[in-house]
Amino acid sequence: MSMAFLAEWSVWIVSGGKKEPGLTRYGVRYSCFTRTISCEKAKRRLGYRPAISMQVGIERSVKWFLVSKKRFTEDMRDVDVSSLFYKRPFGISKFAVFEEN
Repeated sequence: MSMAFLAEWSVWIVSGGKKEPGLTRYGVRYSCFTRTISCEKAKRRLGYRPAISMQVGIERSVKWFLVSKKRFTEDMRDVDVSSLFYKRPFGISKFAVFEEN
């Protein structure tokens, strides 16, 4: 909470009160709420019935995850991993400032 308070004030001071920080006390409080989702109201009022049971839904989700993970690892087998890392423009090394010409 104190980090959010500091973020709010520092952004307010720097921007002259014109910008809103990404981290606010309200955002921290809201993200810490405990949420429980239930479809009971939809069942009562609308007559909703799930198309599949919870057990079947979990089984399908796990199966999809395992197949996707296997496919991903097979696809990544032939990828040049070095191409995934950030390269500095023009081949400048990070110590270029200290190098003599």
